Amino acid sequence: MRRSWLYLNILSLTLTIGGCLPLRAQSSASTEDVWIQSEADDPQGFKEVLKLQLKGKSPTSHEYLHLMARLAYICYLLDDRETLEELHPSLKNLKDRALESKRLADAALLSVGLSLWALNQEESQKALDLARGAIDLARSSQDPHSLLRVLDFQSHLLYRLDADEQSLQAILAAKSDLRNYPNIHPIMRLIVEINLVQQNFEADRTLKNLQLLERYYRKIVPMNLRFQSGILAFFLADAYFNLKEPDLAKSEHYFKETLAKALSIRDLYTAAAAASKLASLANARGDAAAALAAGYQTLELTTSQGLIWRFKAWRELAIAHMNRNEMPQALAAIQESLKAIKPEQGTEKSKSLRVAMAIHEKMQQPQAGLEKARDLIEILERRNLQNKVVMSDSKALLGLEASQLQNQLLEKDRQLAVKDAQLKTIELEKARRENDFKTVIVVFLMITVPVLSLFLFFVYQQRKRIHELNVHLQTDVLGRFLPPVLVQDVVNRKIAWDAHARELEVTILFADLVDFTRQCENKDPQRISSIINRFFSAMSQVIHSEQGTLDKFIGDAVMVLFGAPVSMPLQDQVDHAVACARKMLEALHELNEELRSEGESLLSMRIGLHAGPVVAGMFGSTQRTDYTAVGMTVNIASRIEGMAKPNQILASGVVVHRLDAATWQSAGLFKLKGVSESQELFAIHPDRPSSRILPQAS
Repeated sequence: MRRSWLYLNILSLTLTIGGCLPLRAQSSASTEDVWIQSEADDPQGFKEVLKLQLKGKSPTSHEYLHLMARLAYICYLLDDRETLEELHPSLKNLKDRALESKRLADAALLSVGLSLWALNQEESQKALDLARGAIDLARSSQDPHSLLRVLDFQSHLLYRLDADEQSLQAILAAKSDLRNYPNIHPIMRLIVEINLVQQNFEADRTLKNLQLLERYYRKIVPMNLRFQSGILAFFLADAYFNLKEPDLAKSEHYFKETLAKALSIRDLYTAAAAASKLASLANARGDAAAALAAGYQTLELTTSQGLIWRFKAWRELAIAHMNRNEMPQALAAIQESLKAIKPEQGTEKSKSLRVAMAIHEKMQQPQAGLEKARDLIEILERRNLQNKVVMSDSKALLGLEASQLQNQLLEKDRQLAVKDAQLKTIELEKARRENDFKTVIVVFLMITVPVLSLFLFFVYQQRKRIHELNVHLQTDVLGRFLPPVLVQDVVNRKIAWDAHARELEVTILFADLVDFTRQCENKDPQRISSIINRFFSAMSQVIHSEQGTLDKFIGDAVMVLFGAPVSMPLQDQVDHAVACARKMLEALHELNEELRSEGESLLSMRIGLHAGPVVAGMFGSTQRTDYTAVGMTVNIASRIEGMAKPNQILASGVVVHRLDAATWQSAGLFKLKGVSESQELFAIHPDRPSSRILPQAS
């Protein structure tokens, strides 16, 4: 959709400098040039001039009608809803007057104002009908400038209604009409050339075509056409951002150029667009502070104009707050974004729903995440479902037509049989009646069976789609929030969300990366995310292989339960936990080999083990529920992990006394926080030398 907006804005450059005098005899060539220059440079200032001129004109004069037509179009160009609200009560009467006096170009631009007002009132069909009528009036007026303006508005209208391909076709039609008129103002001709180069770039997105557009930009800047040059700068910024190898520096430079030019002429629509894009660019760079500043600036600029950018600004603010772990602010922002999106803007709503799902996932709110997932799937499948319904209706219609045709043929046969029966005996009459009865049964079956089959097929497809959706939500979505061992039990209702907690004997494993925060100081966020995700993926596979329940990730640490929620003997718990710890060190070694080949710093981790009683179950509220364990055993396991050396497995006596004495040795007495007496802890030997992973813990 971004590409369509760029298309119609580049075209709007063409239209704004084309002049708008429907009756060229009313104005001299010099006046026309001044109007073209003023509208192209500062539409906002030009609007104020039009308002001043209207004050001195009689409302019944042709000149007043003409000025109002231009003002209606300027309201569209600036997305000025306040001025349009002031004009709307008189637009219909003015249009009727223009039609009576054969001022078709003025009537076309007044129709643009009426259509824009209907669009803002969410009367989509009425807006489309008025826009089509405006095109017919502009064509009949034989005024190329008015025709191009109305076609430009139709592109904007279809874009607002989320019809991307139709917007593109309208712009191409406008270009085709433009080529039919050779006497074009020099500024307009220059913008047409720019538009054609821009079209070439969209077809062949090479740096050479983009640099050609930059030369046109440097040519147009000294001409004092701030409105045009600002929108061209916006296109250049967006193009550099979307190259296969994005140039973020140039993109930011041109977005800032756009913002400065738009603010200088009070063009709040374009200014809001540039500020919103700067917020998106900042989020792409991982600069949350800059994204917040640009996002809130967009909101300030869209109090009355450029309202289409408000929900995009709220979405970028939500992403920025989420990147700063400010989850309540992120949730509030994405809710504002969803609230501001119109029902027909399905593409934009799906983007905001994806952000909402990410926020709920990060906040560990499975129920809210499920609701957003259902909304997203509904939007993604809506058009496909509509197509299937249309196809089903078409098939049913074809079947009905075939049945009607067959009935007509049977009726003709029946009439012939009646005439023949009059010449036969009573036995033949009886036979004919029996045959008619059979025919009715056959016809009934021929109609009923296909319809019933189609209905059953449709029901089957619906049930299949519902089943697939439930499977997706229950496994793929729930699996991201709950431990894998719980997912099937939840689906089969063996575990309820509000189940009472119970006391269990479990073995707990804590593992934590050593000095990972310090290693991340000079790394970019994407690289940090890649390393930590690879670490967690490797550890998760090991944990699941040893029947452990992955309780939670805590920063760069992980907590694992053995013996909950599925109970197992304490000896089995210890055996699985020790095997898991050793495999985790082996997995870390393999990950370090990959990191070494990539020139990255190597990782090391501490592992602590302890066993004892805990209270385990579902803890939380109706909005957020987690399966976890609490109690002194959990605290002691965490403290033991904190005492371990890099790449060392440190355990309590409860654990090691269930192991072969040759597999462990005393590590000394330790004072654990929250425990009154010193505790003797024990180092468990890894299966393979830890020196293969990092220098061995001394």
